[in-house]
Amino acid sequence: DTQFFTQHLAAAMAALGEASHRNVLAIDLQASEVNLFHLDKHVPLSLNQLMMSAETVDDALVETALEEYQPGLRMLPGGVVDDLVGDRGADLFTVLTRLMNMFDEVIINVGYEWRERWLAAIGVHVERLLVLTHQTVPQIRGVLHDTSVWQALLSAQADIQIVVDGYESSLPPNRADIAQSTELNVVQTLPIEWKARVEAINLGKLLPELGNRSAYYKNVEQLAQQLLGVDSAPRATASIKKLFARAK
Repeated sequence: DTQFFTQHLAAAMAALGEASHRNVLAIDLQASEVNLFHLDKHVPLSLNQLMMSAETVDDALVETALEEYQPGLRMLPGGVVDDLVGDRGADLFTVLTRLMNMFDEVIINVGYEWRERWLAAIGVHVERLLVLTHQTVPQIRGVLHDTSVWQALLSAQADIQIVVDGYESSLPPNRADIAQSTELNVVQTLPIEWKARVEAINLGKLLPELGNRSAYYKNVEQLAQQLLGVDSAPRATASIKKLFARAK
């Protein structure tokens, strides 16, 4: 579930950067104009709408239309984007460039269905691609094949890394086996924690908003610290501008 993962990674990165006034934008390309990640929140603007008037995107528009979900975190649905070539592709490039200049971190949930099309359109912006996979052999084999194809769509400096969702340490393949099989670095594993996930999704809230301790969110926080290069105490850091999540 890349939507669930992305919303929590964005929230963790915003919380870590709050003291240093870092701002985070999370874009959900799987979301239409009426929904956003798994949250009970409606945003009166979408990436698709921004592309229709790309030259007007500025700080005033973003601050007015995108209300902060929590300090330092704003979210944007993708909307219905059915054309990424020609003028529309140029509009997308313009919008993303402007947004990257406004935010310290831009995290994009690409999802699964249109992943190659989106990566072909925005791959030049990507500095880090996080691939979300389960601990199953067919998916792990698929990751090796897919990432070999995606390399050609990304910039030469892009770093591809693995996050294993629903990880059980007592079951094979283990973390080292997955890294060896995919020829990629496994940066984090996430527990299933199904009850907490279902509760959060059904209530339209983030795990920390439930008031219960969450092993899933703790691991996401650790990943955010690693990506930002910070300790548990927030401090200013070098920026990682673009993060993408994807699931089989």
